[in-house]
Amino acid sequence: MLRSLDNYLDQAKAAAGIGSDNELGRRLGFKSNIVCLYRTKRSWPSDDAMIRIAEMAGENPDIALCQLSAWRNAGPAANRWQTMAGKLAAITADQMAESRRPHAKNKPGTGRRGEAGDCILWKIQPARPRSMACPPEPAPFLKLTRRSIP
Repeated sequence: MLRSLDNYLDQAKAAAGIGSDNELGRRLGFKSNIVCLYRTKRSWPSDDAMIRIAEMAGENPDIALCQLSAWRNAGPAANRWQTMAGKLAAITADQMAESRRPHAKNKPGTGRRGEAGDCILWKIQPARPRSMACPPEPAPFLKLTRRSIP
């Protein structure tokens, strides 16, 4: 669902207990009343400003950035940004629901995340030098290790 910039601004004001757009602008680090320009659509927030607004509102900054790109664009580009924002929101909601579910992790036979082989984190580490007792083979430069994400 594509929210409006006004929704983010109102939510940020409510979360911070601010009554005016001027005060919100000051809390965001602006000297002028830039929030008024945002509300009248004469200007759009920069990416950094949108991150600060989303964080102040208690929302996911990644989704807010996708939505900001949708607001700035028109036509097919706006539709794609809107679709990405929706997918990212769905993934985030799914992950939050999964983490709150009791005993969802490492439960054999459920097919849920955390089961061995489902979620794998690959970590690149420098290979350890071989001892002189090993036969002379070319040592790998990097080795991959894997572990299941709990």
